[in-house]
Amino acid sequence: MDQNIFQTVYKVNHAGGSGSCFYLKRYGFFVTNYHVVEGFRQVALEDNDKNRYLAKVILVNPSLDIALLSAEGDFSKLPEINFAGNEVVLGQKINVAGYPFGMPFTATEGTISSPRQLMDDNYYIQTDAAVNPGNSGGPMFNQNGEVVAITTSKLTNADNMG
Repeated sequence: MDQNIFQTVYKVNHAGGSGSCFYLKRYGFFVTNYHVVEGFRQVALEDNDKNRYLAKVILVNPSLDIALLSAEGDFSKLPEINFAGNEVVLGQKINVAGYPFGMPFTATEGTISSPRQLMDDNYYIQTDAAVNPGNSGGPMFNQNGEVVAITTSKLTNADNMG
């Protein structure tokens, strides 16, 4: 696993539960899902060393399930991570990084089962990697350590469909 991903993935905590997010150094924002921070204007971020930072929810797009967070603190030493672009293909190996069930950081490996799964008028990347509550908002990344998607959900009535 690319250690840059490990360093840039944080836990999102608030009174309603927890999720995951990752830092985009180029823009100075943390990215997560809207449903992770829905109803909150401020949340706490926690890194892998249990350091906590107050973050403000600064921009949301509910229809795309995306939110941007601005955190208090110096994140200049975090590495830059990049997006892979449109290079997701059927059978590609990926990893899902985050904090399932609020537990310590995990990364699970899987395969792209469908690069363009149509659900509710939106296209999603489907994987067989383990995805659990708390992974939402974390990155799905390729073998080069590039982000290919944001982990959004899993189908609870199916096996290995995230």
